[in-house]
Parts: sequence; C-alpha cells; structure tokens
Amino acid sequence: MIYDYENWTGTRPELVTVIRIIEQNYPNQYKMYSKQLGKLISINERRIQQFIDEGIVPKPVFEKKKYQYNFTHIVRYLSGVILRNKGFPLKIIKEQLDQNDFEFLKNEFIHGKEDKEFLKKENLEDSEFSGRLQKLGRNEGRVLNILQMKLAITPWCNLSLNLNKLNTLKDEDIDTLTEGISRSLRALIKNK
Repeated sequence: MIYDYENWTGTRPELVTVIRIIEQNYPNQYKMYSKQLGKLISINERRIQQFIDEGIVPKPVFEKKKYQYNFTHIVRYLSGVILRNKGFPLKIIKEQLDQNDFEFLKNEFIHGKEDKEFLKKENLEDSEFSGRLQKLGRNEGRVLNILQMKLAITPWCNLSLNLNKLNTLKDEDIDTLTEGISRSLRALIKNK
C-alpha cells in the first residue's frame, strides 16, 4: 500500500493526507504514541515541521512555484515515528536515519524487515549517556575527539590550539584571538 506512493509528489497538506491514509491502514505501526495522552495520535502539520526542523524529514523541494514533498519524505517521516515510538530521542533518530541509505530505510521500516542490530539497546543507552554529558555542559552530547597542538611561545608561555577549528580561522579571527590574549595578559598584570 505504501508503495502506491513511490512516484507521488504533493504539497504539505497532501502529505498529511497521504500519511493519514497510511496511519488508518497501519495504526499500530505508523501512528505516534503520546505518553502524555497514553494513546496513538495522528499526524499533524506541526509534527511535520518539527521533524523538518530536527532534520528527520528533509526540507521540501521547491518546484513549479511551490514546495513539493515526495516518497522520501513519507519514508523518513514513517521511519522517524517508528524510532520515536521505540523511545529514541529526536537527535539520535536523525543521526540513525542519516547514517543509512534510503534503500535500507525502506527495507527496515516500510517492509518491516527489522535489523535487530540497528535497533539494539546500545543506541538507547548511548542517548541516556548523551543526556548525562549534556547536563555536565557537553552540548554535543558526545565525547569529542579533539586534536590539539601546543605552541611553546616561550618556556613559560604556552598556547593550546584545537586543530579541528584551525582550518576555519580567517585573518580577522586571528586578530581577535591575538587581541584577546593581549587583553587577558594586561588584565592579569594589572591585578597583581
């Protein structure tokens, strides 16, 4: 039934209508479970926008003077709902969907050939760990692999650099950093 829409394109209201039809035929699989309400709830435009904002569903394509949605949007939305119902946070859902190609997602979620490795508990444990790191101030929610270089300007003055950011520096950024170091040194001397 879902494959009837493989060549489908339409507007956002039409996307909502198509997904509602799919939900009506497979409510337990494709309706989102609301913990707050304690029941399955239907799609709405607000959730589509949330999934777009979170990167779970790609932005629509601008064609023929309007925004168009297609089968990719349907598959990504339905895949996102399935993972959300399994307890995955939105950030992890986006990462998991982005790491897998479209054919895999169709097989995984639309055909229902669940790969147990894909949905293993480690991913949920990772998201819990991620949340704990965020509470400690690591906004990315993961341990970062940082390549650092230390410049020994004098025997008593060292400067640490994150090499991951080095390529993004422009001349004005270097001037700002230099001024920041200069101001900090002068403030330290004044306060002594």
